[in-house]
Amino acid sequence: MKISAMGPPVLLERMSNGIRELQSFYSHLCDGQECALSYEELKEALVSVSGSRDTMDIQDRFAKLDGDGDGKVDLMDWMNSVSLTELSEIMMREPGVEGPRLETVLTEEDLRLLQSMYRRVDAVCKAAFDSGVKILIDAEWTAIQPAIDKVATSMMRKYNRDDRRGPIVYNTYQTYLKDARRRVNRDLQMAQREGYRFACKVVRGAYIVSERMKAEEDGRESPICDTYEATSASYHGVIEDLLDHASRPSIIIATHNADTVKFAVKKLSNCPPERRDDVMFAQLYGMADPITYILAKEGYRACKLVPYGPISNVVPYLIRRAQENSAMLGTPAVAQERALLFAEAWRRLTGRGS
Repeated sequence: MKISAMGPPVLLERMSNGIRELQSFYSHLCDGQECALSYEELKEALVSVSGSRDTMDIQDRFAKLDGDGDGKVDLMDWMNSVSLTELSEIMMREPGVEGPRLETVLTEEDLRLLQSMYRRVDAVCKAAFDSGVKILIDAEWTAIQPAIDKVATSMMRKYNRDDRRGPIVYNTYQTYLKDARRRVNRDLQMAQREGYRFACKVVRGAYIVSERMKAEEDGRESPICDTYEATSASYHGVIEDLLDHASRPSIIIATHNADTVKFAVKKLSNCPPERRDDVMFAQLYGMADPITYILAKEGYRACKLVPYGPISNVVPYLIRRAQENSAMLGTPAVAQERALLFAEAWRRLTGRGS
């Protein structure tokens, strides 16, 4: 499911900017350090930033933020408990808010559209839950990804609590992003803290050209790993963290890369046997077929993805997959697959092996 089809992308971008501002605001409260604030520290910080001296309001806010009751508010408490509406209210009280920061303040119309989007997404996830099928939320470009992550987390929080059905909602992580491993571990920790099952699809990434161009236009560092090898290291690190985690997250390893599949299989071989039940491998129909067949033959859960829909939607999707895999074209793995395809074509044409 593409969240950008459920609500205006411009709204998702404003929402993402608000989420980034929420993180920045907390960092400002902590003077740029990693910290967990006590009530007195939070009160002092909020007074200095917003000018509000309403003690009762701050007490109520702290009680809401301190979800685990440990007397401290950390970044995860803050991000889970402060809504974008509340952020807008705080920022509107803060003097000198203008320019890009003002663009993070959601209007009443934004909030109405946001509620409508959540209703649509929830309706799809509820239908999936009632039918006992999985729903995979797609990753998209970085300008709107924080909003997608927030929506996906809210749906996992609601629908990934039934142990009999298993997890229903999966978020997608693009490991060509430099912060992929940090985000996966953040969301794993959040799921463990709140008691729902974390589920994800792990991919390399599909917007490499546009992301690098946009970063260059904006004069900022590219969010994409600098090399294919760095992306592979990121992918393998994410797999390692997921398989090592005690909460047994559910994972779909979506890759056409033989080395990544070998890495995952080797890692799985060192895990308890039941861990296999939490892992599925996936490839596009017609791509990396030998990998899929070997995985299935060896008893791993393997599936094929069949793109379905209007040509105008399917072709751009397949082009992005081709771009994603373009860095592999000169590798030994692709040369081997070409040889296998040639051998099979020859066998069918001549009736004998090559």
